[in-house]
Amino acid sequence: MLLCLLAAVACSGRFLPAAETSPVAETRHFVMVTGGANDSLVSLARTYLNDGDKAWQIAAFNNIENITPGRRVVIPLAPLNPGGIYNDGYQTVPVLYYAGLTGKPSKSDAVYVRDFERQMQYLNENGFTTVSLDQFYAFLSKGDQLPPLSVVITFDTTRRWAYEMAFPILKARGMKAALFIRPDDIGSQDRLTWAQLAEMAAGGMDIGLYGSPIKPPARENATAYLQDYEKEFTAPKRSFESKIKRSCRYFAFAGGTHHDLTVAMLKKHGYRTGFTRKRGVNPFFADNFKIKRATIFGRYNMEQFRQNLITFRSAELK
Repeated sequence: MLLCLLAAVACSGRFLPAAETSPVAETRHFVMVTGGANDSLVSLARTYLNDGDKAWQIAAFNNIENITPGRRVVIPLAPLNPGGIYNDGYQTVPVLYYAGLTGKPSKSDAVYVRDFERQMQYLNENGFTTVSLDQFYAFLSKGDQLPPLSVVITFDTTRRWAYEMAFPILKARGMKAALFIRPDDIGSQDRLTWAQLAEMAAGGMDIGLYGSPIKPPARENATAYLQDYEKEFTAPKRSFESKIKRSCRYFAFAGGTHHDLTVAMLKKHGYRTGFTRKRGVNPFFADNFKIKRATIFGRYNMEQFRQNLITFRSAELK
């Protein structure tokens, strides 16, 4: 690969002076640099890929763990395997859903905060990468690639445990997660405030909306029902965007149940995905509005937790 790159660059006459973080050679698809004393995988990813989170792509392509001063490094400028397709199978992304965290050991739906901390530590120590909803969407759209062991962490709540328990653990480890909220609940008793949500968003937490339960239509006035139903999406979205100061693009279904009318409204108003609570994993060809999530229960031991981390499906794709 390196010889091909050098040959292509030599023919084009595009050699540039060797210097720290300056290209030695470049083509439309690759750039070669000489590692400097102050360089890192993250700094090179920021400089050449405009995203420090893509440092893993440089590491994987060059089979290195860090930058050695004086060593030549080749940086692919575009995704080499969007969608994660291989001869023997394809990448899948597990999306984990936590119904709640609790300060005491639990055998219910809520997860003991110390168990949650151990689970996040396990992900960190075993090479998993928590990815943002934008990264996940780019993968689903086959527009970008993800690290091989990617996982999405999600919560559907406006209760303060998300800020007091989950957020500090994630932030301390530099981990991403997504929080789905109902704007009408913000600021009431035992609920998050807009200031806390802003802090969480600044600290790497994605914020989306989760829906209200579906009400059956009144047979005598279907038009009025549809108008009222649409307000369930437009009003919270306006409130969200005025407070959070960013577009609202991601949605979790009420109770985790997919509904076709809801999907039609989501598409109409510019949402990118809809998250269910149906157990399973998500390849790049998953339906964006039927994203599967594995609920992590308080009664789970570590082995049961690990069973939800399926990141590859074997298949004969030659």
